[in-house]
Amino acid sequence: MTKEEALQEAKRCFNCPQPRCANGCPVLTRIPQFIHELKEGNVDAAAAILNKNNFMSAITCRVCDQKHQCEGSCIQGIRGKSIAIGQLERFANDNGCFTPTKKASNGRKVAVIGSGPSGLTFANALSLEGFAVTVFEKEKLLGGMVRYGIPDFRLDKRILDNLIERLSEQGVQFITNREIKDNDEVQKLLQEFDYIYIATGSGVSKFMGIPGEDLHGDVFGATEFLAILNGQDNALKKQLQKDFCGKQIIVVGGGNVAMDGARCAHHLGAEVTVVYRRSKSEMPARPDEYADALQEGISFAFLTNPCEIKMEEGKVKGLRCNKMQLGEPDESGRASVMVQPNSDYVLSCDKVIFAVGQKPGWQSGKLKID
Repeated sequence: MTKEEALQEAKRCFNCPQPRCANGCPVLTRIPQFIHELKEGNVDAAAAILNKNNFMSAITCRVCDQKHQCEGSCIQGIRGKSIAIGQLERFANDNGCFTPTKKASNGRKVAVIGSGPSGLTFANALSLEGFAVTVFEKEKLLGGMVRYGIPDFRLDKRILDNLIERLSEQGVQFITNREIKDNDEVQKLLQEFDYIYIATGSGVSKFMGIPGEDLHGDVFGATEFLAILNGQDNALKKQLQKDFCGKQIIVVGGGNVAMDGARCAHHLGAEVTVVYRRSKSEMPARPDEYADALQEGISFAFLTNPCEIKMEEGKVKGLRCNKMQLGEPDESGRASVMVQPNSDYVLSCDKVIFAVGQKPGWQSGKLKID
């Protein structure tokens, strides 16, 4: 948005006394307040409001699902077009300048394990409160799933680098290539630090538990697949491109990670089909992500659910699926799904990527801290 476009869009906002948009935001962004500042031409103040509430605002405004959250809750959208909250947030972050207030040192030290969104946000908050914060990251580069899980075509990593640089200027220390693996290492950290915050996230892909999904080399979790493409190991990237080019790939799932995995596989030269057990209207992926995937030539098989990976001589040859039908809404609010009787069939493919969720890879619940 240009400044003129942002101002005109901000003026459309009613500044509701009971803002549905803010209640629709997972981090309760003060949406009417920052838009009010934009109306007044106070871009710096708008950016300050956003960043005080959400340190990752410059990133979430680009990757968040506004259509189902803040914009989907906007009262303007009932009879017309919702306020373009995501674009206004991006404008404020890209054009606003502010300096957060930092308290004097309180003499206490905090170790943060993990440099993903949670770790960086926590490091920022405690640094501003006067704590000496050190972030430990097992990878070479900082950022966690923001760095390794989101493709460059969806997020310019320089935005992440700018946030990390801001933390460094606040005095946050970063130690990379350092994995805190077990209880003994945590106990050692407690000898040096007053507090420890575990922010290891959910960086391991979930699978469906169907036959054949343990065929390594032909079956991938989307999280690990994207991490290779966004990582620093060029040899692995080249091998992946060699393995995918000209092949038939099926991506299982309907969220943004599925769209990212499908588009990345397509960019490697593969013919890609996304399999999703519900219909298009129930897909959790952002509409623009779906539209981009469709425009690039990616195919979609809706109301389709995998039940077995077919193999021949140790290689994937197809994905046996059931056709599904929609039922009453479930706990997620989306229509439930049921298998159509005698509907199974096989989709031909060479590799399968599962994008059906993530889980923690580091079991902090096993820690016994005295």
